[in-house]
Amino acid sequence: MLFSELVETQLEPELRPIIDDLLALKKATPEIGEMPRIAALNTFIEQNIGLLRTQIAALPQEPQREWGPLNELFLSILKD
Repeated sequence: MLFSELVETQLEPELRPIIDDLLALKKATPEIGEMPRIAALNTFIEQNIGLLRTQIAALPQEPQREWGPLNELFLSILKD
């Protein structure tokens, strides 16, 4: 899913102009380090982080996979 589709379908309508402005700023300027927080966006995150953590915890857990043999195969191919 494209980020624009995600914004359109999942983001609160009142936050869309804020996100649009932030994206325009990020596209138009080089990486300059930190910038001031955007109060409305920060408030939204703080208000929703607990709900998101609860939703994530409710997702089914995937079994742990053993990647060692696959890593060894990959590294052996790189050496050849």
